Amino acid sequence: MKPFLHAKIHAKKYGGIPEDYIDIDNFIDSSKQTHPDVRHRAILHNAFGCFIVEQVFGITRINSAGKTYSPRDIAEDHCQQDMNRIFSVESYLRNIKIDSIMPINNISIIEHTEIDVGLYNISYNEVLEIHSFLESSFNVFPDIRHHALLHHSFGIYITELVFGKIFDKIKKIPTSLIVKNHLSREFGHIPVVSDYLNNMIMQDWMSGSLKYNRKIKLVD
Repeated sequence: MKPFLHAKIHAKKYGGIPEDYIDIDNFIDSSKQTHPDVRHRAILHNAFGCFIVEQVFGITRINSAGKTYSPRDIAEDHCQQDMNRIFSVESYLRNIKIDSIMPINNISIIEHTEIDVGLYNISYNEVLEIHSFLESSFNVFPDIRHHALLHHSFGIYITELVFGKIFDKIKKIPTSLIVKNHLSREFGHIPVVSDYLNNMIMQDWMSGSLKYNRKIKLVD
């Protein structure tokens, strides 16, 4: 389903107009820019992705009708509209061949943080927060395939949305620099989403089957 159709459904359910929600739906579907088949949904069309949406757009927002709503509710509705349920990260990632993309170095969050603090003389806690975010996917899928969620160039974009493009306003250190350092240390390069998803076995359920009414057929 296209983002504007999602947004129209949200407006009917929560009030306001589609434009109140379209940026959330565009974000959830933006992973399609990185991989041109339904496997792109592995990045944000899941329970973990719904919490990423909350980190990007906030815990609550107010629509044009003056009503408070939850961006995470919007994300969960989006997933259910596309796929008839909210899938776990495991549902997707267990279909990736485990040896398809391997980090060359196993570096802890603390080690990443200490290296960057030494390089740039910046706040330990602020840098730690970025590295912890990048590794947060391990908490929901504890093997190396968790890297498919944030350890790639699209993950740089997501991290910038969460922390801002410049995380150290005084020294003007870009968030992207910290993320690129993290990825380069672990992989020796910056992976792209397709490095992971090309090695994911496609499942029929990834294309979705729910029809909200007989006039609308899902095309994404």
